[in-house]
Amino acid sequence: AAYWVDRIESLLRAGVRDAHLIPDDQRVDVEFAAFLADDLAMAERILATAGLP
Repeated sequence: AAYWVDRIESLLRAGVRDAHLIPDDQRVDVEFAAFLADDLAMAERILATAGLP
């Protein structure tokens, strides 16, 4: 289990550290509470950002 905890922490830290490398119009920051409040709207937002129907 310790491997996965370390791995997830590493990936999350890298994502936060490197987020600025992706242009704002190509990235969707998904807040967990917003996703839980309206998962379909969030999915639509993600698809729209990706240019998908």
